[in-house]
Amino acid sequence: MTSEKEIANSDDDRDRNGNSNCMRGLECPECGESEMVRVQVNTLMELFDNGHGDYFDCEWDEGSYMECSSCDYNGTAKDFRIDEEKEMTKVMR
Repeated sequence: MTSEKEIANSDDDRDRNGNSNCMRGLECPECGESEMVRVQVNTLMELFDNGHGDYFDCEWDEGSYMECSSCDYNGTAKDFRIDEEKEMTKVMR
């Protein structure tokens, strides 16, 4: 599982879309959106009778449900993962 705290934030480690943090290596396979997606996460939350309080570390993995904020395409996080090996082949040609 990927935790918000585990995601690297390095300017030297940007993907082809310029992302280096939570969206690094992700884009919509349908429309190419790379700034925001929605993902179903596992988290621990304080729950009270009249509502909820704070939430703690959010975790998700390659099998988590994900949908595009632009075109509503949906699938798993793995479906949104940029194939870096395929991209390297394109760059080298």
